[in-house]
Amino acid sequence: MTLSLEEALLAASRPAERVEDRHWTKAFFFDEGFLGFQGHFPGHPVLPAMTQITMAHLFFREVVGPADALTVVSAKYRRPIRPRQPLIAHLVIGASGKVTVDIHAAEGETFLVASSMQIKPLIFG
Repeated sequence: MTLSLEEALLAASRPAERVEDRHWTKAFFFDEGFLGFQGHFPGHPVLPAMTQITMAHLFFREVVGPADALTVVSAKYRRPIRPRQPLIAHLVIGASGKVTVDIHAAEGETFLVASSMQIKPLIFG
């Protein structure tokens, strides 16, 4: 049975945890065989931006509710995410309703920001 990217992401994550009123975290861990690394890049796998955006979408849906799609208002990819690197995503909803998702990757004993996104959920119909 072949998993979709969303199914593979859910299988590689833990449930979201509330940190504060408008702040949640979600842990992810991808091994070398994770679907999101396929073809990007052979021999030197790096988690693609589109997979990171899909992570943000799933995370948003888990803690806030349904969204048909997301608009990425801004994104910065600061360091590559590689297999077997523990990840912690932070989702924060600002007072103005602005939603940010930062993905932190383990670098030794610390977690450093690997990517930052400001997203806007879209609901159709």
